[in-house]
Amino acid sequence: MGASENWLTVALITTFFVISSLGMDFVRYFYISRDSPQFSVVMDGFFIFTLAPTSILIAFQPSWIAFAIGWSTSASIAAAGTALILRRKTPSFARQVPLRGTIKLGRWSGLDNLMSVIANLVPMAIATLTLTTPLAAIYRVLQTALGPLNIVNTSLIASFSLGSWRLSSIEGIENLRGQVRRGVRVLLLATVIYVGIAFAAIMFLAELPWSSSARVVAILSIAALFGAWTSPIAAASSALGYQIIGVYIRIAVVAFSLSVSWAVAIGLPVPLDDPIGAVAIASSALGLIGWGFGYIIALRREKRLLG
Repeated sequence: MGASENWLTVALITTFFVISSLGMDFVRYFYISRDSPQFSVVMDGFFIFTLAPTSILIAFQPSWIAFAIGWSTSASIAAAGTALILRRKTPSFARQVPLRGTIKLGRWSGLDNLMSVIANLVPMAIATLTLTTPLAAIYRVLQTALGPLNIVNTSLIASFSLGSWRLSSIEGIENLRGQVRRGVRVLLLATVIYVGIAFAAIMFLAELPWSSSARVVAILSIAALFGAWTSPIAAASSALGYQIIGVYIRIAVVAFSLSVSWAVAIGLPVPLDDPIGAVAIASSALGLIGWGFGYIIALRREKRLLG
């Protein structure tokens, strides 16, 4: 973006984008932490409603500037409008969760997500700058298909965590094992069906040629299947209180990502001749192996503690 636009313009627009997105997250947290998650859904609906006319305008003159400004404006209106309209609707007796307490509970997951961003973006940047290839763009377009799978993963973790109070007996642990087995089977089957449809749809809509996208589709499909296998295991481990496993795994992924990026930058060969794909496969494989071992250790330890 900075190659064709004034740097100040880029800085201002991207700052507006970030602030508006954080504003929506803050309003969402405000309502969820006060046992009023339905108002967060209202805000998201308001956002989609305000984004519709903006999308029509962008369609006539597409540009990243128009998109960023339109998205940020819609997000700001949705967050501010929802907060103003519903400010008196939140129950005063609702139990409130302090932000500091939430951050403390989620510190390991937050660190995990931060390192995930580093692990994914660094090889993309290096590949684009060093290899002068559109590979990163194809990956980013096709990775949007995996968004719903990430939501399923988050929902699983939340669902398992909400039931963690039941894990105080051997029976509770055995029920958790059963949930994990069923979850893995269902998610693997659903992922195979979903990925096939989603990738085909996005390639058609984005007009991506099969010749340059087949390799990316194959790599992301493998990563998605590994992720489907990992999600129930990671959710169960987190429910048992072993979220820190994710941090250890992510440290290994970041180390691999930086090593691959460094190799590309100095002209050394990298796995698959594709730094982005190598990191995607390694990340999902390390996640499955790490959470798998962590899950087994967590189960054994909890059973031993429960006698």
